[in-house]
Amino acid sequence: MTAPTRMPSMQESLLDVAGKKTFVAETGGGPPVLLLHGGGPGASGVSNYARNIAALAKEYRVIVPDLPGYGRSTKGIDLTDPFGALAAGIRGVLDRLGLYKATSSATPMSAPAPCASPSTPPTWPTTWSSWAPAASAPRARCPRRV
Repeated sequence: MTAPTRMPSMQESLLDVAGKKTFVAETGGGPPVLLLHGGGPGASGVSNYARNIAALAKEYRVIVPDLPGYGRSTKGIDLTDPFGALAAGIRGVLDRLGLYKATSSATPMSAPAPCASPSTPPTWPTTWSSWAPAASAPRARCPRRV
């Protein structure tokens, strides 16, 4: 059994995105990597990716938001268009951080979010990776945006 990796110190902030607060934790340096968590009970960015952050931070700027409605971010999203609300929140975080391209790792819940909004720029984000096959289904609806 290997010893647990020590979590690096992280810069924490609450960004104002469309009038709602979005919690973001960051660490490391290099090309930006956005880690998007799932939607289970008690889900949040840092808790979901705690075992990955230290290794990624050795080579990348790791950005770990709490998606709208989760963790330390403002609760409540537009339930008539939940993926659109998530897409707007994710895009707003990147805009506030001055990032227009990023590599992302996403869960089945968060992977389709960028496809949900027709205003999502086709160049955003650069690369998407999902660790569950269910997340690949929405790609058929927006191949140029994923």
